Amino acid sequence: MDRFQKKYIEEAQDLIISLETSLLLVEKEKENPELVEEVFRIMHSLKGGSSMFGFEKISDLTHNLESAYDIIRTEKIAITEELLDISFLAVDQLKLLILQGNNLNAETSEKQKKLLENIQHVLENLEVKNENYKNSTKNTEKLSINRQATFLIKFKPKHDIFDNGTNPLYILDELATDSRVKMIVNVSNLPELEQLTETKCYTSWSIIITGKLSDEDIANIFIFIEDDAEISITQLADENLFENTEFLKLISNDSIDIDLIIAFNKKKKEEIELKQTDTGKQLKNKINEVSISSVRVNSDKLDSLLNIVSEIVTNQARLNLLIEENTKNTALINITEDFNKLSRQLRDIAFDISLVPLESILVRFKRLVRDLAGEQNKQIEFKTEGVDTELDKTIIEHLVSPIMHTIRNSIDHGIESKEERLAKGKPEIGKIILKAYHSGPNVIVQINDDGRGIDPNLILKKAIDKEFVQPNAKLTDKQIINLIFKSGFTTASKVTDISGRGVGMDVVKRKIDEIRGEVEIDSIVGEGTTITIKLPLTLSIIDGLLIEINETKYILPLPEVRKIFEVEHSKMVKNFNEIIVYQGEQIPYIYLRKEFDIITEPPELERGIIINYEGKKIGLIVDNVLGEYQAVLKPLGYFFRKQEFISGASIFGDGTVSLVLDTNKIIKLFSKNTQQLI
Repeated sequence: MDRFQKKYIEEAQDLIISLETSLLLVEKEKENPELVEEVFRIMHSLKGGSSMFGFEKISDLTHNLESAYDIIRTEKIAITEELLDISFLAVDQLKLLILQGNNLNAETSEKQKKLLENIQHVLENLEVKNENYKNSTKNTEKLSINRQATFLIKFKPKHDIFDNGTNPLYILDELATDSRVKMIVNVSNLPELEQLTETKCYTSWSIIITGKLSDEDIANIFIFIEDDAEISITQLADENLFENTEFLKLISNDSIDIDLIIAFNKKKKEEIELKQTDTGKQLKNKINEVSISSVRVNSDKLDSLLNIVSEIVTNQARLNLLIEENTKNTALINITEDFNKLSRQLRDIAFDISLVPLESILVRFKRLVRDLAGEQNKQIEFKTEGVDTELDKTIIEHLVSPIMHTIRNSIDHGIESKEERLAKGKPEIGKIILKAYHSGPNVIVQINDDGRGIDPNLILKKAIDKEFVQPNAKLTDKQIINLIFKSGFTTASKVTDISGRGVGMDVVKRKIDEIRGEVEIDSIVGEGTTITIKLPLTLSIIDGLLIEINETKYILPLPEVRKIFEVEHSKMVKNFNEIIVYQGEQIPYIYLRKEFDIITEPPELERGIIINYEGKKIGLIVDNVLGEYQAVLKPLGYFFRKQEFISGASIFGDGTVSLVLDTNKIIKLFSKNTQQLI
């Protein structure tokens, strides 16, 4: 059963995320019936699955909350702020219930009890409001229109359905909730006693059901077992046929004849709309369509795949080295070339599989803005752009905390109060914009707010008071603002639940550094602040340029490289301003031999590599360029964690190790013309 409970938990977690997303949309469009219907549908699906797999606490919570939304959607009553607030609390509770199951700790148990009481209170108010609404409506005839429908369901579980830990009786019990049902058991497939196996299911059911239902509502009840049963749903009428005595006679026996029922409906009406949907086939078709474009894969399996691909790339390097020593074997050379092409294709496909869109973590940021803005009595509009941009799943996982910290700071320190914004002539509603886009081999994520901005004078004063800098230090505005990345630095005058402990932006920078990213701040006092996070697409394998300095091999990220050219060493000796002219253009450069403190004799003819750095051209001078190389990145370990300009290491086919250099950090660290370059 554990395996199937795990599958349910994965499905339920997706449904909870969808529920939270839908609630955020409902809050903006309270009169939108389609959004309310979506919230109801998700709750109904959660309730059905939780009952089947033994999550009674989830079933209790969703059943009660679903009842409130049922009144909202069927009687078209405006959704209340009280119900929305309780719904968001219910989402938080559902996340806890998924983790704890039915064995709740004392705190969660108390929350569950209080939440159910609050939901009951809302239900009572809605029922009173609904009754008053009906009594005050003049056209009561329209309100009494029968919204019920009658359906025939044929439900035939597969013989091995019990192997999944699935009990069909839970489904039948769910169908009977808030509806009138007639069920006929079919045991015609029951074998002789000596051939009967107690672990097999031989029973099927024909079910007549009426209620405020649609075929989609019924299909959602079967959503977790669509692969384990044959299911068909036929709408018989758009009314409650149980109220018709002639119809009741047709279903009084121990069998249901669909032909007689259809004949009855034709006789009752000259024209009847018969809508039949083979739900079993429909659901399977949908699953087949989804399977082509999207398959749920355990993250551990994906990590194993990427590790195997990394090992293939490493062994490919060994094979290439072997070929260099056996250049006369033409067949081996051809096989190796084919292997190189296939391994590159495999690498690209494996990386594409591991990419996750930024929007997959978006709902928690929207919820954060909603909750914190409410606590601080601020109105904040949260907008997003380019959130379909994809990143390595490992990077996405590490990105949540920095973005959360950044948004918290924007709400607490950045966006002003309503009164302050109006006094400054700003709109009453503040804005936070999360934007993502590709820039060469990197992804840029920006969080922008239109708040009060960062005052460099205030930052400098606080830094001097805390002895982060000397009183006579000469710093640019950008250098001053970057002081907020110092551990323990804060401008908050008091500690709150949101910020002020000096662990915000320090955490942001540390987390981003861990995934080989960079973070920068741009701010204008009175206008707002933009936090820019620059991230690599992946952490595992990169296309590299193999270079050599003093017979030591290094790897540069190939996507950063624009051009390679030869340069005479004598020109480097006579050059004092570290500017070289290439194709009529002056390009600042960094001489890596000098920066690496190498004192041996350099070659007479060296290589210049033009790097793209923040839209500018910067040169790196090295001894030699050996060619392209697929580098499998390995971490350097604890003792080398402070080597900022080294991204990691890669192992060659002969077992030797090469360091992978971070060109952006090299330029920042070694450039003498810092202001000119940056």
